Amino acid sequence: MNFESSTYNIADVCFFSKAQEEWGCFGNMTGGFPFRLTEDTLIPSTENLYQAMRFTEYPDIQRKIIAQKSGYSAKLVSKPHRNTHTRADFEEHKLEIMRWCLQLKLANHKSFGDALLKTDDKAIVEKSHKDAWWGTLLRGDTLMGINILGQLLMELRDQYRQELAAGTTGYKTVTPPNIPNFNYFGDAAPVIRK
Repeated sequence: MNFESSTYNIADVCFFSKAQEEWGCFGNMTGGFPFRLTEDTLIPSTENLYQAMRFTEYPDIQRKIIAQKSGYSAKLVSKPHRNTHTRADFEEHKLEIMRWCLQLKLANHKSFGDALLKTDDKAIVEKSHKDAWWGTLLRGDTLMGINILGQLLMELRDQYRQELAAGTTGYKTVTPPNIPNFNYFGDAAPVIRK
């Protein structure tokens, strides 16, 4: 993972910002990619799960976040709890948590995998309005930022492509990150096999 800011020519990359745009499926807020960790609860988006996993010691907060119909609503519901209930090591583990959320999205949605492959070897870049860490900011014809989400997506694309070339399906088994007390609704987050 590169934590230095990079500059991308907007014409040369697969950038995403809004769900309805060409590469909008890469956004965490984008609907249409639900999945389950348990039989009784449908998670509407990767953003819902990512926000819920800030609060691994508070299943009631997690339930409120997962129950939101959109990633945007999930983020709003999480905000009042962040200063008082976020797990102490969240900043240390947030990349692992996001990687896990994206792996779950891929394991559950072939169309998401197809979109990753369709980008060929182009950079995948989040065009944000204010976040140059997870994404990038538009400056003229260039996008500038660290683009962590884009980097995670490109990493996932490379792993997926290698598995397909080898004829393996390891991407369909998603193991939670090795984080202490990584709980979902009061129980250890499960391994998912699709």
